[in-house]
Amino acid sequence: MTLTDFQQNAPIATATAAILGFVLALCTLCVQRQIARRRAAIDLFLKTEMDDKIVKAFNDFENAVKELNNAQSMKEFESTDAYTKICQCLNIHELIAIGINNKILDERICYDFWEYEMVRAYIDTKRLIDFERAKPGCAETYADLTRLQKTWSRPRRIWQRWRSRCWPLGL
Repeated sequence: MTLTDFQQNAPIATATAAILGFVLALCTLCVQRQIARRRAAIDLFLKTEMDDKIVKAFNDFENAVKELNNAQSMKEFESTDAYTKICQCLNIHELIAIGINNKILDERICYDFWEYEMVRAYIDTKRLIDFERAKPGCAETYADLTRLQKTWSRPRRIWQRWRSRCWPLGL
């Protein structure tokens, strides 16, 4: 090859290098965003496990759910301390669901760590959630929690292998 051949191909080489640089930068941004989501999810769950107040709130939640199951009417239950404790924990679940639905938290990490807790909390307190949503102006209360519970409760599809505990082996 002569110098003129290199000169003729220089614009093509420059454009190729620019495109490759753009693709590399885009991949780097996607990986950084994914890492940030995972770190945010892990930080959140470390906080929930390490903070004494949150651990106590979730323990109180378990006892309050028992009171909810024994309650005759939701109107009477609404004035109890157990109602407030359940709402506190449901608000935490709702914030996590909002983070997952808005792609702030990594869904895979959250599913692996929190799936059972989230789905069980929704099922156990469905009566209270429906009561809250029936109030005027509260139709969207716990909407993200409801949406996430429906997603996580569905049977796994073939492309959702990551939801399986033994992913490489099981479908």
